[in-house]
Amino acid sequence: MLYLSLISESIALSDLFNAIKSLTRLQTLYFPRSSNYNRGFSVNTFTWPPNLRVLTLAGGVSDNFLLSANNIPTSLGTMAIEYCPFAKAGSIRNLLAKLAPQLTNLKISYHIPTLSYDALDRLLLICPHIRTLTVAVDYISSRFFDEDNAPKPSHPLYLLSLESSGNLGVEQKVGPNDIYIAVCEGGLANLRQVRVSERLGWTSAEMRDDVKDLVDLLEGKEEEDYQAKDGLSPSEYLDSGLEDEASEEMTEWKKARSASHTVKAGVWIFTS
Repeated sequence: MLYLSLISESIALSDLFNAIKSLTRLQTLYFPRSSNYNRGFSVNTFTWPPNLRVLTLAGGVSDNFLLSANNIPTSLGTMAIEYCPFAKAGSIRNLLAKLAPQLTNLKISYHIPTLSYDALDRLLLICPHIRTLTVAVDYISSRFFDEDNAPKPSHPLYLLSLESSGNLGVEQKVGPNDIYIAVCEGGLANLRQVRVSERLGWTSAEMRDDVKDLVDLLEGKEEEDYQAKDGLSPSEYLDSGLEDEASEEMTEWKKARSASHTVKAGVWIFTS
């Protein structure tokens, strides 16, 4: 892992790529927030670490950088874009479209001031294979959850985390009912975990019943998942002694369930 996020000194991207070109075993790379794009630099003249799996883009990456990044290794499955004051919606969507076949985990934070209030509404169509998504509500509207903005028959998204800058009006953009309807209508039929910034106001008395309804729905869907898989509910599965026959995913679920004594599905509020 190479974690450069908190480096205060400005680093030219050409210098960064020259420094990492020999790190053939590097799997995780966090760009420094203070990186700067220098004129004449072309990302395609440099070689990415061939085994890169996790990449966080930050700092002065330009539209040209994002548009011309054509040689990112196919091993990459997790990407974050944050603290990018110059990145625009079109170039971000273009990069994601190129990486869509391989991306399974994606984060787009709210520190990208050039993005509009609905710039990422079609993100699920652009990235049809992601299973975990963290996205700033600043850049999506309630239409993000429309059935027309999810691939058919359903998107595989399992975990959705909603961040917020806390700016005026953002807290009213997305509510639990938007997600409830998306799960029921099939666009997000595989969603089981929702994590929400406290800045969205879901802890208010007005939201309490709607949040509870969403929790009940997600937990009910999880029960259906395991009944369909083994003919057992999660609680019955824990007592069934089927661990040797279970898939790796089911075994991991059992470990987590036994440790926490709660089902995995639900809604969590986090501070930010």
